[in-house]
Amino acid sequence: VVLHADDVQRDLWGEAIPGIGLAPLRPQTIRAAAADRRWFVCTQLMLHPVPLDVIPRPVTEARLPVAAIIHDVIPHRHPERYLTDPHAAAQTALRTLLCRGVERFCANSTFTADTAAIELDVERSRFHVVGAAVEPQFTPGSLDAALLGRLGASCEGGPVVAVTGADSRKNTDRLIAAWARVPEAIRSRHRLIVACAAPQHVLDHWHHLAVRAGIGGEVVVTGSIADDEMVGLLRSAVLSILPSIEEGFGLPIVESVACGTPALCSRTSSMPEVSGSADAEFDPFDVEDMAGAMASALRDPDRRERILVEQRVRARRWTVEAVGERIAASLETTVAASRGTVPERIAVAGPHPSSPSGIGSYTARVLAHWPHPEELVVLDETAATDRVARAAGASVPVAGVSGLGRTVRVHDVDQVIAVVGSSAHHAVVLDRASRGRCHLWLHEPTAVGAVLGPAHLGGTPRWVRERALSLGLSGAEGLLDRSDGEIPDADAVHAAGHTMLGSVLERSLSIIVSSQVAAEALTAAAGGPALPPILVLPLGHPPVRTDHRTGGPTRRVISLGWIDPGKDPDTLLDLLAALDDVSLDLVGGGAAHDLDRLHARAEQLGVSSRVRFHGRVDDEERDALIAAADLAVQLRIGHAGQMSAAVTELLAAGVPVITTLRTHGPSGDGLVVLDTTPDLGDQLIAEVRGLLADADLWRRHSRGAVARASRWGVDDVARTLRHWVSTSHRHRPGTVTTVADLGVVR
Repeated sequence: VVLHADDVQRDLWGEAIPGIGLAPLRPQTIRAAAADRRWFVCTQLMLHPVPLDVIPRPVTEARLPVAAIIHDVIPHRHPERYLTDPHAAAQTALRTLLCRGVERFCANSTFTADTAAIELDVERSRFHVVGAAVEPQFTPGSLDAALLGRLGASCEGGPVVAVTGADSRKNTDRLIAAWARVPEAIRSRHRLIVACAAPQHVLDHWHHLAVRAGIGGEVVVTGSIADDEMVGLLRSAVLSILPSIEEGFGLPIVESVACGTPALCSRTSSMPEVSGSADAEFDPFDVEDMAGAMASALRDPDRRERILVEQRVRARRWTVEAVGERIAASLETTVAASRGTVPERIAVAGPHPSSPSGIGSYTARVLAHWPHPEELVVLDETAATDRVARAAGASVPVAGVSGLGRTVRVHDVDQVIAVVGSSAHHAVVLDRASRGRCHLWLHEPTAVGAVLGPAHLGGTPRWVRERALSLGLSGAEGLLDRSDGEIPDADAVHAAGHTMLGSVLERSLSIIVSSQVAAEALTAAAGGPALPPILVLPLGHPPVRTDHRTGGPTRRVISLGWIDPGKDPDTLLDLLAALDDVSLDLVGGGAAHDLDRLHARAEQLGVSSRVRFHGRVDDEERDALIAAADLAVQLRIGHAGQMSAAVTELLAAGVPVITTLRTHGPSGDGLVVLDTTPDLGDQLIAEVRGLLADADLWRRHSRGAVARASRWGVDDVARTLRHWVSTSHRHRPGTVTTVADLGVVR
């Protein structure tokens, strides 16, 4: 079974090997594999530079037996050449420690197995020699005269091909010197072709060596060549040579033999084992010995044929079928190990609780009531580091959202919940959600603010254009072109029918919204493409405050949240002008130009002494301001089905709320819902005057607010959300599910 990280990898594997077993690299897959003690085969252990996440965390936690494919330990054996960078040295040391927890190694050669056991300090008995396989395109064929002509390598007797490299370990300098020592009578009928990709200064160096040795016209250095050209060269060659000082296997030997060309090789490391012909060997440190081996083989066709026959016998071991059988045989016996448990992990990405976005603090309240807090990995938008740590006072690990996929591996978590609103405070989470495989928790059925907000803070129209197109905003060109080089206004984007959620919705595992209105808006906006399953999850109320006041009103009105024209603050100032014994507390930040305008208007209306702009405050001051309030007014113009966390917070504190939001339920005790008609201001004045004038009516509404909050809390939201992310795959795409449909018991 091949584990894949995404759909692209899945499709590539399916095309490459029809019928191969495929499964997503997720904790759920590892749990299933642990049930029958499957082996996890690590194929990337010895890459250089070193990847450190080659054995996923769930594999370790499940205690699956691990087998690793190992190609060589050359960097360990020659640190003075390969590990001069301190980072590379540190990574290699960490990899050495990682190797000691691997139960079985599948080595490509006896030399690799022997040297790896020493360098990694691992018992030799853990190593099984399985070999390496030549790729299927390397087969016998006719001479490619056109290729040789293009390379300037046409010759009477056929070329000698060397597959080398820029690394001094490949020994190309000595090879060129050795070719100069081959008798001219033999050399004149052939050309030495050095086939490899190398930096230009290395290619120039080799050419200089050949010219100085008097063989400049007899040595052809190809630089980078395509795979089919390499096959053509080996088919056209009379002989190939691998002059390396050390190899983990020596695949060019087998590739040459597969093309019907005998291969000379160094008498060191793994190469004699791979070649299988003593007549093909030479001392790579001895230029004369190397020259003699080439001269003898070029002079004697029978010697070349004898080498090729012996090497073909050995090459039977280096086929895909033979290597696959040896790998399978090495894993037939399992190792004794206790069973482990892969814990459930759910990553939640959203604004930090201290963010100006109220969604951050609301998310924190929900997570504080999570049924199993130990499974949470919280990723916040404002963390300055990717390092997983525990925030002060937090009960769960936290890291930066940008670390998801890097320091926080997606395949280490079962689910990812992306918490998204429509403001600049959600830009990073929106970017992560656009990559797919998230449960998209939308607090508004639009992401326009998350795209335009950062641009207004310092972006450009070009950036907005590129970002919008990447998110699937069709028709963006015309909209942006009409903006006269300015960043478009959010209202204009919404008026054009765009949400900037197109591709994000399609790539999500599921969508969570707070109201049926929002679900209908998304479905209507999506048009053609089917959406994933949708859950309508109303905002929950925080735990009710049992100390809410039971006395009469003191004529203080409060409004919570970011202050902008969409919250209709002008109507609140008009309220103060109409009721001269009422004061207003505005708790929340706002753009400087909006606040300046409101200050000026308050002065103009003569109410500046009764309105207090508190800005952002800490939790203690916020609680005190809520406790001192008689009424809350939370207005919203042109909302598209979102709820307000501020409303839930106020109701739980026993503060009656007057609002234009219909998503919190119908009017009744504790909640008064106004119509967004031209007489909105008159409606508001009448409701506030009535509630503040009648102490008994106010107390009834205060008790009603608490009763509403008691019916659906953040603990209910946490429990329902946890259930949904584990079961949403059972729901058909595009279906809308309510909390009642789920039947999650409180």
